Amino acid sequence: LNQWDNAIKDYMRAIENNPRDMIAYTNLATAYADTGQFDSAIQNYDKAIEIDPLYATAYYNRGNCYLQMSQFGKAIEDYKQVIKIDRRHFTASFIIPYASTEVDMEEVYLGTYFNCGVACAKLGKSKEAIKYFEKFIEIAPSKYNEKVLQVKDVIREMEEHLRERTSTFDSEESEDFTKAATLFQKGVTAVTAGNYR
Repeated sequence: LNQWDNAIKDYMRAIENNPRDMIAYTNLATAYADTGQFDSAIQNYDKAIEIDPLYATAYYNRGNCYLQMSQFGKAIEDYKQVIKIDRRHFTASFIIPYASTEVDMEEVYLGTYFNCGVACAKLGKSKEAIKYFEKFIEIAPSKYNEKVLQVKDVIREMEEHLRERTSTFDSEESEDFTKAATLFQKGVTAVTAGNYR
């Protein structure tokens, strides 16, 4: 058995012992997500949210699952929910066993704006995507300066494409969206670099 199989078993036992343990549900969901079992992950994030509707981490991670599954509308809904939640309700950083990763809630908040921008762009909502990317730039601490510069480049390309599309609005619009999405994906691949799950 690999580490995620062991983790899944341990989190299931924790839930059996305490069916109201939202952290155990979230960790179980994360284990499922990390093994590509997104439907099971979403079911467990749903349970965590049912226990605590202000649990921003579960919304964020569930949004990431939807993003991976190309369910961009649902991803946007979850990211917007994270943004609505008062940051005082964010769970303090905690360590996910087996993952040896500390979850920094400031990074979750920052990643929410970035990922929401990605999901909007995937749906062809360029103006809304730009709004979220601009917020990402506004709140990003200095350690993200390189990513901020890359996101600024992506925004410039998206704005240029919007200007072109506005001036040549015709039957090629859907082709333009495809081109824009391809261009956008190339631009953000380097930005994400695995930092926002």
